[in-house]
Amino acid sequence: MPASTVTDAQRPLPQPPPTRGGTIWPLPLVALTLVRLLMAAETPLSPDEAYYWVWSKALAPGYLDHPPMVALWIRAGTMLA
Repeated sequence: MPASTVTDAQRPLPQPPPTRGGTIWPLPLVALTLVRLLMAAETPLSPDEAYYWVWSKALAPGYLDHPPMVALWIRAGTMLA
């Protein structure tokens, strides 16, 4: 076998062609996030959500039927708003 022969194992894999428009995905993501935020701002709380929101106003190490993480997340979200 001559030394200049390239085997299949030595041949580089073909590269995919460069793509254009690969940065379009943030636009629908931002639009969808804005729609969700607007809907969340206009939709009233359900009784369960209001119950958890009351928990978040007076944090405790635990609650009657749930651990404190729900209240902690709601407190964190309320502080962002």
